[in-house]
Amino acid sequence: PVSGEDAVLASEEAVEEQPALEEGVVEAEAAVAGGEGEALRSFLEEFGDQADDCIIPSPRLKGIATPDCPAALQFLGARYNSLMEKHNSLMEKYEQQVAKCAEECAPRFDGLKNKYTVECAERRRLYNELIELRGNIRVFCRCRPLSSDEISRGCSSVVEVDPSQEMDLQFIPTEKERKTFKFDHVFGPADDQEAVFAESLPVVRSVMDGFNVCIFAYGQTGTGKTFTMEGVPENRGVNYRALEELFRISEERSSSISYSFGVSILEVYNEKIRDLLDDNSEQTSKRLDIKQSADGAQEVPGLVEAPISTIDGVWEKLKAGARNRSVGSTSVNELSSRSHSLVRVTVTSEHLVTGERSRSHMWLVDLAGSERLAKTEVEGERLKEAKFINKSLSALGDVIAALASKNAHIPYRNSKLTHLLQSSLGGDCKTLMFVQISPSSTDSGETLCSLNFASRVRAIEHGPARKQVDPAENFKIKQMAEKLCHEEKENAKLNESLQLMQLKYASRENVFRTLQDKIRETEQACRTHQQRVSKRFSSACLSKPAELISMYFPMLVCVYDSSICTG
Repeated sequence: PVSGEDAVLASEEAVEEQPALEEGVVEAEAAVAGGEGEALRSFLEEFGDQADDCIIPSPRLKGIATPDCPAALQFLGARYNSLMEKHNSLMEKYEQQVAKCAEECAPRFDGLKNKYTVECAERRRLYNELIELRGNIRVFCRCRPLSSDEISRGCSSVVEVDPSQEMDLQFIPTEKERKTFKFDHVFGPADDQEAVFAESLPVVRSVMDGFNVCIFAYGQTGTGKTFTMEGVPENRGVNYRALEELFRISEERSSSISYSFGVSILEVYNEKIRDLLDDNSEQTSKRLDIKQSADGAQEVPGLVEAPISTIDGVWEKLKAGARNRSVGSTSVNELSSRSHSLVRVTVTSEHLVTGERSRSHMWLVDLAGSERLAKTEVEGERLKEAKFINKSLSALGDVIAALASKNAHIPYRNSKLTHLLQSSLGGDCKTLMFVQISPSSTDSGETLCSLNFASRVRAIEHGPARKQVDPAENFKIKQMAEKLCHEEKENAKLNESLQLMQLKYASRENVFRTLQDKIRETEQACRTHQQRVSKRFSSACLSKPAELISMYFPMLVCVYDSSICTG
């Protein structure tokens, strides 16, 4: 079949050659009419009256001897032009039918497309909620493009990324082998920094709501870990964009919440912690170690925490930290990271209405390359660095395996790196991991190791994240809880005393009632006795007054007798 573009080109060429072809046909017919060219005469008699869509076999055309062959070709050209005209008319009808079909189906297609988009967004929202409830670590896979050097060496791609299947990645080391890996999102070589950060945005925003957040990049040297995390001035990575988003949210919520930010930058080099923001000449002798705070988080006493208030200040701090980071040349990369770089952003917030305070951290981690020693081809100091890097990454693998298996003991303290990331990997933290891979067939072994490691990380469940409260606020709450507990104990004692008093009061009430009854009985007896005495006295006064007087009033008798004597 002839495509529409080829048909148009052929028709244009046919129009240009039309006069010459018509002239050739006229000459061929004139030659036949003059009795010349018996082979051409038989050819025209056989094929001249055929249908327009007949096919002329090439062997018959080859059978025409010179000089009749040019005339036959001219005749075929005329027939071709006729067929092309019919083809063009059919193409016009076809295009009209396609346009009509598109016009009729476009609204339905747009409706289905909108429904599909809405369903995808809802599915992603529900999936993110499920991940948060289960406490899984989100894993994003990013594949860099083949370099010009790899293309010149004839390297092929062992990775296939289908944009319509954003969670699937096909690993194809050979034509017969194919393995599918599933992640929370897969970024192909065509995805830029903006697309990568757009998927990371929900996790980044969580730190402004009081949650601890950790984002780290894992993979072999040369796969773009530092580019994803730091980027370059004209195309910045997750670190800068995340802090830019934090300042934007802070400005947006400034009417109700007050935010303050601090940044610390450190590296784990040869199992030692180095402060990359400390410009002191004695920095190398300064020993930094990991301590556990009262709230269970990992802290590094003595680590510089620089306050930041503008995004330009952030970039200056990040550049200062990058300049002080340990790098070296290997066979894989001229500027290979020889340490694990960690940026810690501290966000302190206070709600202006309720007074609620929170203090959360965001860790941005660029791990050193995970390739094997044989691939780096290093020796001396670089070999020592590589051994420490592999030791810490091996410890990270042990922690991941223990968490995935839900072991009772998790070996966090086997490495400074895993000890620092303890609350991020197994605590109440929202964690996002970028696994960076190379599509080159020469790196297929390292790529497979990285993909397997990322799959194990994705299987970890450490429970839902917990909102962090400012330690000062925690101390106040703790004091209030202790005071409340003390007051409850005092109230319990008072209640016991009150119950005892009530019992005593009830018993005294009973005694009081008994006494009152006795008093009433005594009073009644007294009244009865008084009545009897009164009756006896009255009767005695009437019968024997002198005797009664002498009996009850002897003094009066004496006085009476004395008065008689004196009288």
